[in-house]
Amino acid sequence: MGFGLLFIGYFVANFMTLNPLGSVFRILGYGIIFVALLKLQKYHRAFQFSVFTTLGMLFVSGAFVYTDIAGIYKDIIGYIEQGFSFVFLSLLLYAILKISRETGVKKLADASIRNFIFISFYYIVCVLEYLPFDVIERVRGELRIISLILYFSCILLNMILFGQCYANICDEKDAEMARKPSRFAWVNHFREEFDRREEKARAETEAYRKEKLNKRKERKKR
Repeated sequence: MGFGLLFIGYFVANFMTLNPLGSVFRILGYGIIFVALLKLQKYHRAFQFSVFTTLGMLFVSGAFVYTDIAGIYKDIIGYIEQGFSFVFLSLLLYAILKISRETGVKKLADASIRNFIFISFYYIVCVLEYLPFDVIERVRGELRIISLILYFSCILLNMILFGQCYANICDEKDAEMARKPSRFAWVNHFREEFDRREEKARAETEAYRKEKLNKRKERKKR
């Protein structure tokens, strides 16, 4: 469906960049994300906005490769990247919010809102960190620590969200595919337990969706 590729691409674009070839991995990661979003837009048009912003992230990632080689304009490209990243993540979380609500998976809709709040706090701290005020100068070190903690927290929360989307939102054709049994009994037992919990979660979600729909119908009758 696309969420698996989104998870992989996001991991590559963020964690695989912590090395001398980070700029190259950033391009690779956003390239994978771009392919994932092309798939996801077939299921909900809200992902179309994320597709366009991913092109912006690819452009900025290419600029980072140039700055690494030329050694100039790195700070300017960094500021541009921060702006594009905020827009990209906001639109992506909005798309996940929309598809989660329409498929009745309330916990993913709530998680997308939570992640947006964390991301907003992170970028607010980043802006505060660079303001030329004396009061900011006195706490600049603390702000950098907070922004670093928020940065990795946002990455982790987004990866968890993308993984949950992969597990809970799937194409009907994928859901109907039979799983090949493993020759290891413990693997089959683990799968059965996982499926049992997933089925319970789906049943609870469906019951919640029906209850919400019935309440809407009752309000309309009044």
